[in-house]
Amino acid sequence: MRIEELIRFEEGTPGHPLDIPNGMTLGRQPETRLPESIGLPDNITDWPEDWRFLYEERAAIMEYDGNLPRERAETLAEADVRKEFEDYAKDAAEGLLRGAACPL
Repeated sequence: MRIEELIRFEEGTPGHPLDIPNGMTLGRQPETRLPESIGLPDNITDWPEDWRFLYEERAAIMEYDGNLPRERAETLAEADVRKEFEDYAKDAAEGLLRGAACPL
């Protein structure tokens, strides 16, 4: 497209060759950030099945093999699984920002 044709377009008109999509600047990528917090729902019954199974398994091992009271074992297992999920989700999100496929 020649400069004379560019001048005839009114800037801001859809389809203008120099229009830049919102959030984009020439020569730079849009800013991307991870959420402040990535976590499981508050209620364990709302967790995805695989993560709920992992929690139940860890709580049972802590209770029986570690001789912990059930409530203590469940509390420790919940904290452990929540941390593991957060790390997993952050790794997945960072991979997406780099262009990798989503494992979630």
